[in-house]
Amino acid sequence: MPHDEPAGCRPQIMGEKIPHSFWPTDWSSCSRMAFDEFLRSAGGSCLEKVVVTSSKPTSKIAVCREFYGSLATECNRSGSGDDDDDVCSSLTCSLDGGVTCTKTSLLAPDGMACNKTSVCVNGHCVPEVWSSWSKYDSCSMSCGRGVQKRRRRCKSLKCSGKSFQYRLCHIQACPPGSDTSRQVTCASYNSHWKPYLHLDPRLQCQVWCVRAREPVKLADRAPDGLACGNDDQHVCVQGKCVRIRCEIDDCGVCGGNGSSCASVSGRFLRRYTRVRFIHRLVVRVPAGASRIRVEEENSSNYLALKSGLHSNFFFNGQAIANSGIYSADGASVIYQRNHDHSETIFIKGPTLRPLHIMVLVQENAVNVSYRYQLDRRSDSISLRHDYVWTYTEWSACPRSCGGGRQTRQLVCKETATGFPVASSLCGGGETPTASRDCNVQPCEPRWQSGEWTTCSASCGVGQRRRVVTCVEDRDARRGGPKKVSKRRCSSERKPKKKKKCEIQSCPTGTWVDNGWQPCSITCGEGKQWKSFVCQSTVTEKEVAMSECASVLLPSAVRGCSMPSCPPRECRDESEYYCRTVLATVGSWICDSSDMSYFSERDCCQSCLATR
Repeated sequence: MPHDEPAGCRPQIMGEKIPHSFWPTDWSSCSRMAFDEFLRSAGGSCLEKVVVTSSKPTSKIAVCREFYGSLATECNRSGSGDDDDDVCSSLTCSLDGGVTCTKTSLLAPDGMACNKTSVCVNGHCVPEVWSSWSKYDSCSMSCGRGVQKRRRRCKSLKCSGKSFQYRLCHIQACPPGSDTSRQVTCASYNSHWKPYLHLDPRLQCQVWCVRAREPVKLADRAPDGLACGNDDQHVCVQGKCVRIRCEIDDCGVCGGNGSSCASVSGRFLRRYTRVRFIHRLVVRVPAGASRIRVEEENSSNYLALKSGLHSNFFFNGQAIANSGIYSADGASVIYQRNHDHSETIFIKGPTLRPLHIMVLVQENAVNVSYRYQLDRRSDSISLRHDYVWTYTEWSACPRSCGGGRQTRQLVCKETATGFPVASSLCGGGETPTASRDCNVQPCEPRWQSGEWTTCSASCGVGQRRRVVTCVEDRDARRGGPKKVSKRRCSSERKPKKKKKCEIQSCPTGTWVDNGWQPCSITCGEGKQWKSFVCQSTVTEKEVAMSECASVLLPSAVRGCSMPSCPPRECRDESEYYCRTVLATVGSWICDSSDMSYFSERDCCQSCLATR
């Protein structure tokens, strides 16, 4: 490219000589024409896919060395009193390592900071100027979560700060079963490509798809707004996984106000006859749930957590865990077991995958309560479509006529997996009926018999009676059988209202006094009993005692006195026994009233000798 002067142009960048008094910042018209011709020629092909960098000095020391050699340095003029424009209009360089400074006519390079908020432009200190922020553009995703971008333009040569701002957006929930944004991205290349989320977080904002077995990278940059990372605040922006912070409401909606929250709660109450030390499912919490709180009253049971029924436990699986903070598929879980053995699980959420709340049963009674929040608009949660009532067959009707009641069991289940969930999740539509009337047609009238009365006679032959009425059967909720005219039961044989009864034969004999029996002893004081005989009430003759079996036998007894008994001979029953007792205990035993049998019967002679 020729210099400016031979071509007849005012010297600019391509001038043969550059005065020290200014720094040229523009190309001359001659240079522009020569450069355009070069680009249009075949020689311009050498610039294809080549990064061109400017050789223009961008710092004070670079400018000093550009004109004074590689040994030149800049001088720090802090405290010299120069204003900001002086810094930009004349550089101060040193040729002796900073010992002396020389003020030059060199202009500071454009873009060099002259104070905290200004830069040098054409030798002047110019404040940085930003344009106003533009409006946010449309959401990057038509449904589900995406990002919006707005921009501002730097009106000065150099500005600090960012030119773009991003925020999360959520237009509407994606229809259940619709393709995810990654599926749509891969299908845009070829309908046979399937999405692949790379395990390396640094590569998740590239377009990776799989057709056979091996994943293939189809693009270096994924669309803005594609989910990445381990939570719902990380999205792809310009090919990088960045976190866009926002205020999250109770149901996990970024920037939400809680109006779309659906509260779910329940209680797991069970009583087991046998304790087997196994895990039982309390509830399956769907993905996207927030503010999950599970509590158990003080017991020997343990709360546990896992992501699937056949997956590993996050804690309290094979071994009992301590209180602490655990990670469950990207969600932070706070587990607390208190001194009174009560337990709490808290997960702020929102969760990325479904979680299974379990309980390790170690005693008969289980009492676990749970509650959490869901976003009704979420693309993975739909109270109307993702959960459905299921029910068993109707029970058999308990009556063939007159009206009965059938029942069936209702269970709320997740449509995709068939897992039972809290009944409140199926509350978006009409709840099916759990009971209904059956066989409501009237019954034919019939005779109804009451209970028999007791026999009218206490012995011998008597009668029993009962009430017999004509009734029409009805359901118990309608008052039970209804009494109707007996003419309506004329076609049936009426049951008997009375019948003969015989409890036992009436007695034919009575007890007759037969005098006192002899005294029970021959001497001293005794007793006498009066005797009775059974006598026929008809013939007045003695009959068998069985004829008086039903008649109470009189009882009479009295004392009797016989001549005094002769005195008993005073002797010892055993001389050795008496001698041994007296030698061991002492003679007082002979005078003891409580031991009179000893002195009067067993050892009379020995006791007599001691007196």
